Amino acid sequence: MDRRDTLLHFKSTLDKMVGDFAEELSQQPGAAVVASFDLDDHDSVRQMQASTEQALVYQILALDPEPRHPLYEAVFYVGAKTTSDPGNYDQTFLLTELSAKFDIGIYFDIADWSGDTAPTETSGAVMITACQPSPQSFENSSGIRVLQLSAKVMANG
Repeated sequence: MDRRDTLLHFKSTLDKMVGDFAEELSQQPGAAVVASFDLDDHDSVRQMQASTEQALVYQILALDPEPRHPLYEAVFYVGAKTTSDPGNYDQTFLLTELSAKFDIGIYFDIADWSGDTAPTETSGAVMITACQPSPQSFENSSGIRVLQLSAKVMANG
C-alpha cells in the first residue's frame, strides 16, 4: 500500500465513521436528524448551507509521511453545524459527542470503504494524539465549530 492508497483508505474510513455516527445520533430518542458532510465536497457544502438540519462535518487537512511510509501524521477536522441554536446547546451536545468519539488515545482501523462492498480486511490503524477546538464560524444563519485532530497513522505494507 502506498501513500495514495493510505490517503484513500483514511478518507473513506472517516467518511464511513462520521456518516455512521450521524445516523446513530439521529436515532437517539428526541434527537433531531443529523446529516454528515465532507467540507471538501463543494456540492455537499452547498447542500449543507441550504439545509436547516444539524450536521456533522469533517475535512482532511494533511496526511504526511513521518518520517516515511508506512508511518504518517494526519491532521483533520470533525465538527458540528447547527441552525437556529440559541445558546449553542445543540452544537455543544454534538461537539461533546464527537470529542468522545475521537478522544486522545482512541485507536481505530482504516480500510477501503470506497467500493460497493464492505472491506474484508484492514489496511492500517490510527491513534488520535491531539484535539484542539476551534472558534465558531458562521455561514448565514448556521454556526459551525470544528475540532482539529492530530493522529498517527500506520499503514499495512
